[in-house]
Amino acid sequence: MVIGVHSAKFPSEHLTFNILEAVKRHEIDHPVVNDSGFAVWQQYGVHAWPTIVLIDPHGKIATQQAGEIDADDFILLIDALIEDFAAEGALDRTPLDLGVEPPLEPLRALNYPRRFWLPAMDACT
Repeated sequence: MVIGVHSAKFPSEHLTFNILEAVKRHEIDHPVVNDSGFAVWQQYGVHAWPTIVLIDPHGKIATQQAGEIDADDFILLIDALIEDFAAEGALDRTPLDLGVEPPLEPLRALNYPRRFWLPAMDACT
């Protein structure tokens, strides 16, 4: 299971709406947590953007890598962990139905930049 954790660098990134928009714009299909208070960041001892943390089926950190990664090498590590925990019988392969956020607007030829109404505003931004 992949869960993204967004820990904001900039003030506008603290807003969940902005993160949701970015998730949709980049067609990210896994859940993303808005860690605006850096609670997850601190709990896992993260010190850099990005950091990848693999958590085993027992809830323990299997490995942690700060900075850019070589995806091909990391896939080998993930495959090895899956093989080990599958042999142990620790994996639950039941599919999760996480639901999908509906689009905020209908699909258009040009999705970004776009204009939208905010309920608290009198004008279109």
